Amino acid sequence: MDMKQVSLAHLLWKTHLKPGDWVIDATCGNGYDAEFLNQLGLGKLTCIDIQPAAIEATKSRVPEAYMHLGCHSQLPLEATGPNLRLIVYNLGYLPGGNKAITTSLASTKASIAQGLDILPIGGAMSIMFYPGHNEGLEEFNALMPTLQALDSRSFAVKSHQWLNRNRSPHLIFILKIK
Repeated sequence: MDMKQVSLAHLLWKTHLKPGDWVIDATCGNGYDAEFLNQLGLGKLTCIDIQPAAIEATKSRVPEAYMHLGCHSQLPLEATGPNLRLIVYNLGYLPGGNKAITTSLASTKASIAQGLDILPIGGAMSIMFYPGHNEGLEEFNALMPTLQALDSRSFAVKSHQWLNRNRSPHLIFILKIK
């Protein structure tokens, strides 16, 4: 059994998406998630990262995707619309890159709020937290109460974490229902 959280995330995405759907990979990193998503026959894939090296790595894996060099706190308008079905966050730092460059609480909080606002009914958001490093723990501790407090009439929020693994990755999957 594959015990990686990313495998569960991929299963949720594959189950949720259908051909032609639009997806925003808000923290594309090395492009592995974008590569997986692209294999699902999407209508549009927008990849965002603040680091040029991440955009280049993703572009080499998924050249047909739209690349946006910038902060995930400003989701590009051209990526939004009624066909948007999923926004993906894989928080933390670029694997193999400078670990001092990480997602930050302020930009992540702003991006998630914007993302939840622009998602149409039936759209989803996937957030992978990495509380194993200090910035990731700060994001996790600050944002979990906000996510837990989302109106249950408008959002269904699922949480998955290994309970007996200290500070392990934590996957949140949010479905907009109203």
